[in-house]
Amino acid sequence: GARSRPRAPLGYQPVHDTAIATHALTLQDPVDGEALSAWLDTLVTQYGSRLLRVKGLVHLAGEERPLVVHAVQHLVAAPRFLDAWPAGEGRTRLVFITRGLEANDLLLGYPGTEAPRWH
Repeated sequence: GARSRPRAPLGYQPVHDTAIATHALTLQDPVDGEALSAWLDTLVTQYGSRLLRVKGLVHLAGEERPLVVHAVQHLVAAPRFLDAWPAGEGRTRLVFITRGLEANDLLLGYPGTEAPRWH
């Protein structure tokens, strides 16, 4: 016989969190390590729970190997270097997954002189 599928209660509205967004940042120029650290600390301190995830590779000034950056909300993983850049890479690229933040919000304390390119 035909099985009845579970049905949502009358008046039920699914909740979609449309405020979650992904912002990808690319920088051509190498980044100063202390300035980068201060910037990420500022973002984590200021936005914490709304900064769902940060991940990417950074080209630090004076360093050939890429720095791996990874943070989840208030927790920033210890930075580590990869042995080499993935093929075709060599620029800083960070991805921010946020709730209720615009790309420009993430420029709070941004240390670079280069205008960031958002994707």
